[in-house]
Amino acid sequence: RAVREEAARVCGAPPASQRLLCRGREVGEHDVLDAGAPGGDVGDVYVTVVLRARGGKGGFGSLLRASGRKSEVSNKDSCRDLSGRRLRHVNAHRTLGEWERGREAREAREAAERAAQ
Repeated sequence: RAVREEAARVCGAPPASQRLLCRGREVGEHDVLDAGAPGGDVGDVYVTVVLRARGGKGGFGSLLRASGRKSEVSNKDSCRDLSGRRLRHVNAHRTLGEWERGREAREAREAAERAAQ
């Protein structure tokens, strides 16, 4: 109780909206914080104060799952591949590579057209 009141004084958050964590575990209202080290020496106790936040009714994933059942999308360019890249970028890179490979043939054709004129 004294720890919560001190945290309220320092942080300005009311005790009801605080979560106290000690060594990664939540400290209950009537828990005793042990300052003793395994060797018998008295050490410091570190307590983390976390503010409670109201939870929502669900994440963005549930919204996506619900909307995915409703509509059928034919354009998959905004999807991502397994490495995290957008498919439109992968397709654009592939198209640019194909265009670059055909450069010599285009230049030869343009040179032949200029020579014919």
